[in-house]
Amino acid sequence: MTGYTGYERDDGFFMPPGDTDIFLMEFDPEGEFLWSTVYTMPLENTPVLMEVDEEGRVYLLVRSMEEDGSPPDGPDHLLLTYGRVRY
Repeated sequence: MTGYTGYERDDGFFMPPGDTDIFLMEFDPEGEFLWSTVYTMPLENTPVLMEVDEEGRVYLLVRSMEEDGSPPDGPDHLLLTYGRVRY
């Protein structure tokens, strides 16, 4: 998971850290590339948790918020699950 550490816009407004992008890649036991995906989160957000289980599934928990840090209109946490058992 990646994100920015904050920046100042041209109008002088400072954007706080956040805005997670998720880059996932899977390799086989020999190190050969199998697949990849990129997922960009909506709103401003920050990663909370990343876990990989014994079968290689990846679980990501991300918290979303409005630009000013207030809670969004909908859910403020999103759990994403990626992967499938290949071996």
